Amino acid sequence: MKTLYIMRHGSAEEESSSNKDIDRQLTAQGIEQIKKTANKLIITKQLPSCIICSNARRTIETAETLVKALSIQVDIKSEPKLYNAFPDEILKVIKDNEQDSMMIIGHNFGISHIVTMLGDINNVFLDTAYCAIIHFKKEIDYNSGLLHQILHP
Repeated sequence: MKTLYIMRHGSAEEESSSNKDIDRQLTAQGIEQIKKTANKLIITKQLPSCIICSNARRTIETAETLVKALSIQVDIKSEPKLYNAFPDEILKVIKDNEQDSMMIIGHNFGISHIVTMLGDINNVFLDTAYCAIIHFKKEIDYNSGLLHQILHP
């Protein structure tokens, strides 16, 4: 069985000093949200073996904060294709890097839509620092997953 964790970044500042969206960093509230979600992941005793996030500062900070809170050592890969990606782009990144247990950290609305499409369920919305856990019996693809749970801060 394969497990895919789909997580939205924590709350971020409204505007970066560079005025570029990609440079927005997490707020103190965002860091606390991630720590709370990490605690819930620890309780489930299910942890990813790798993390792939977009190249936005807030998703990289989310991955780093999460790894520290979970006290695990996993590779964090920054993938520019995940920045504000649509579901098809996210699925391609997943398939290109597929492992038995992996996490994707990205942005709405693509990140919420991919959960809906993978789990064949209606209208999932991932708020900041929410994490969906989806199980797959075989290959990760649309309508082939079973949404196990959604963790929130």
